Amino acid sequence: MPAHRSELVEVASPVGEPELPRGSPVWWWEHYQRHLVEEAYRAPSTIGDYRRVLWDFWASLAPRPPSRATPRDLHRFLGRRTVPGGNSRGLRLAEGTRHVYGGYICSFYRWAAATGRMRRDPMAVVRLPPRRLGPPRALALADVARVLERAPVTHESW
Repeated sequence: MPAHRSELVEVASPVGEPELPRGSPVWWWEHYQRHLVEEAYRAPSTIGDYRRVLWDFWASLAPRPPSRATPRDLHRFLGRRTVPGGNSRGLRLAEGTRHVYGGYICSFYRWAAATGRMRRDPMAVVRLPPRRLGPPRALALADVARVLERAPVTHESW
């Protein structure tokens, strides 16, 4: 299905580079990756994370192009089971994972709208839940007692 021209804005390719299929995931990724490297200064491992999440999300949209994504698509993607095929055998994504993946996807659409590559940000209405921190990681009380029993007692430690 071709991309809807009403959602896309023409962007010239740098001289000497072959034209990519306009509006395809490859086209979007090529432009966004350049932004992540040259303007956002993301580490290669972080760029790999963005790539994996965005390509998985875009694959879930097929046959629609990335420019036709909706908040409902995002919520469906984040709420999916981890076993392919949508069956009920797999676990759901953890809350922290959903927060990070949602952030990657929303930042892509925010960038696309801010740079004029899309007329609007389709994810602007999405509010990701705040990331909650888990319980503090500490030694169990019994472990603290064993450490204190074995610690040398000196006057300097008082």
